[in-house]
Amino acid sequence: MARTTFTGPVRSLNGFEGAFTSTQIVLQSDNANTITLDAPNSLAASYNFILPGDDGSSGQVLSTNGSGITSWSTPFNPAAPGAIGSGTAAAGTFTAVTATSVGVTNTSSSTSLFEPVAVVSTLTGAGVTGGRAKFDTTINSAAGSFTNALKANVTYGAAGKTTGLGSAFVAEMTLSAGTVDGTYAPLELELTAATGNAAGTATSLIYASVNGSGADSVVNANATLLNLQGVTTGSAGATDMVTAPGSSFVAADLTGGIGIKVKVGANFYYIPLVAAADYQDN
Repeated sequence: MARTTFTGPVRSLNGFEGAFTSTQIVLQSDNANTITLDAPNSLAASYNFILPGDDGSSGQVLSTNGSGITSWSTPFNPAAPGAIGSGTAAAGTFTAVTATSVGVTNTSSSTSLFEPVAVVSTLTGAGVTGGRAKFDTTINSAAGSFTNALKANVTYGAAGKTTGLGSAFVAEMTLSAGTVDGTYAPLELELTAATGNAAGTATSLIYASVNGSGADSVVNANATLLNLQGVTTGSAGATDMVTAPGSSFVAADLTGGIGIKVKVGANFYYIPLVAAADYQDN
């Protein structure tokens, strides 16, 4: 079919049904340059797209409802992200903390579980990996007093408290009848060092500190380094996580204590713990 050239605007009241056999519509500018609209090859079906009823706003993009109805939508913009959530007490707002970072601000007075941000992943494929939310930080300079990839912080006000257990970070894992193989731990710590790398003067897998003017009078007098719950003391020399004293792991001058089992390489050891009243200072 020969190409038909129009020198002026073309308007169709009923569409261009059966008028063209080419897959292309060519739109020419006021010079020799053109814009070509081309249908893809081997379409699986016929599709009908309905354009929006206006020209949208600056910065908006054309989106679809999956059934051919298109509309203008505003993409996420960290500099002016707008509101999130609707119709609930937990509706919050994305806020631009800086030009390159975004905060989520939520307030709730409800007594039900409050989770302003939830990342839910379900893994079903054999051999699948991941399923995590990732926070990745790369340091390519002499950084300042601290660097972190993830921070968890809870601040209690003058009247604030938790009747149960309060924590800034919680790691939970639920085992099942299928967790017979592999190694499982609610919290995994990894420190990677290649040949030729250097370690700081106080490099460790865990760094813990107590800060503030009341560190000694408040925390030191009332807190503990470790609060282990949910396990009972086993018999001497047994393989329980917490074991009663036995000559195999408790020295002669440490009586009336218990041992906490740890694994170093392929071997198990016990760290002896004794009550203050049972400690004999030699």
